[in-house]
Amino acid sequence: ECIYQRPGDERMWPEDKKHGVQIMDVVYGDSNCSVGLLTVDLAHQQDIDLLSKLLQGHLFIDPKNKDSPKLRPEVNIKAVQTLILRILSDPRWSRGWIFQEDHLASDRMVLLIPYPKHGRVNYDYEFGDITGELQINLKDLRQNVTLFCLACPEERQRQPNTDIIGKLKQYNIWNRIFISP
Repeated sequence: ECIYQRPGDERMWPEDKKHGVQIMDVVYGDSNCSVGLLTVDLAHQQDIDLLSKLLQGHLFIDPKNKDSPKLRPEVNIKAVQTLILRILSDPRWSRGWIFQEDHLASDRMVLLIPYPKHGRVNYDYEFGDITGELQINLKDLRQNVTLFCLACPEERQRQPNTDIIGKLKQYNIWNRIFISP
């Protein structure tokens, strides 16, 4: 549940905002499941197929290797970047306290991404059973996007990977590689 803050009605919500901000850690930290609603849809079947492969780790030679991930030779890097940027184009990612919500909810944060009802959702990744919505565990998305960006060493320090990793980095993987003891 979001804090009521419709533009133009500021005089009606200062108390709601004040109390909501103060209790946010409890709401997200103690939740059984937190849901992030995205409005940007994945209208093309190839996007859903590619997202399933990304979330399952099928883009990597060894999906269990988190120290030096390598992409399969057939992976179309630009297509993966375009897909990730499409997801990141949703207004959700520009909200001020999204990092706090995601961090506090941790592995209990689920994203719902709209997709056409005619889309085929029979994949290795469990997209859930809500008609017209792909259910994605944010932890899975962060982990595999981080590994993807790390597996693109020549592009790691260039856009769009710098923009992508700025919003979807999984810190324990990223920091283990770049902030080694």
